[in-house]
Amino acid sequence: MKKLILIMLLTLVITGCYGKAEADERKYVITAGIDVGENKKYSMTIGEAQLKSDIGDETKPEKCSVEYGDSIIDIKNKADNGSDRKMYFGQMKTLVIGRKIIEDSELFKIFLYDAERMKELNTKVIVVAADNADNAVNAIMQKNDGNGMYIWDFYSNGDLADSDAAYTDIEKIIYNIRNNKGYIIPKLYCNDGEIYISDGYVMNGSEYKGDISENDIKGIKWLNGDADKSIIESNGIYAEILRQNTHIYLNDNRYNIEISAECSIDGAGINNISADEISNLKEVIKNIIRNTINKAAETKTDFINAGYDLNEYPSDISVDLKIISTGVIK
Repeated sequence: MKKLILIMLLTLVITGCYGKAEADERKYVITAGIDVGENKKYSMTIGEAQLKSDIGDETKPEKCSVEYGDSIIDIKNKADNGSDRKMYFGQMKTLVIGRKIIEDSELFKIFLYDAERMKELNTKVIVVAADNADNAVNAIMQKNDGNGMYIWDFYSNGDLADSDAAYTDIEKIIYNIRNNKGYIIPKLYCNDGEIYISDGYVMNGSEYKGDISENDIKGIKWLNGDADKSIIESNGIYAEILRQNTHIYLNDNRYNIEISAECSIDGAGINNISADEISNLKEVIKNIIRNTINKAAETKTDFINAGYDLNEYPSDISVDLKIISTGVIK
């Protein structure tokens, strides 16, 4: 049985905004990927939704096509001139970029500034493929269930998905480039039919500074005071963070980070938790934050928005952890 989720969604949008004639004149792109081209600067893999041409016709599966050009504007113009239907990105939520694009600062900037000029693209969320975008787009389209529109469902860990560092649209990236700010672009994996977002790429302005693991990203939430609902573990003891605050300041040439948190402990009474076990949980929190700070220092990129040279100012981390309830962590 054909899956009709995508068709139903597109039908609602199309019939609400456009007449049938206008809908038939559009090539609806539900996901797309940009790579470095062989003869041209860029190649674009386009995941196109296949709509019913007449009532009663069986829905065709989605398909992919590849276009080439010196810019994404050039690619769109060539594709539109060679077809009776114009390429439309309005329903697309996420744009996939090949790794080689971000590794070339000039190509990355040219692509972004072109995208900024295209109203249909300048608010799209960016993820970067672990290898090339063509493989990623084809993997997404092969699922044949409209997931190109809901790529954020591919997150494997909420620590990354819920972080401000992860949600990086084109406008935000251009702002970071113009202000030479550090940030993280999420990494998209497509392995053996599995599609998921995890880890990321550290960027400083338009410069690629290195890869970052999911574990090294986790500290961002703690530094931002957003670690509520996080779960930490030490020696089989699990604690769910119920409330958390962070105070950061520079004093005596040291970067001071003060963490206060309240937690619920799984499967034990409050009186059965020893001081050593609480100390171990505190150390887990410190290590999470240290890993993130160390990665920022290693890449010489302030993606944590410290406002200081992390290699010049050492960090002191203190944690006040209070257990306020016990029970089963869901």
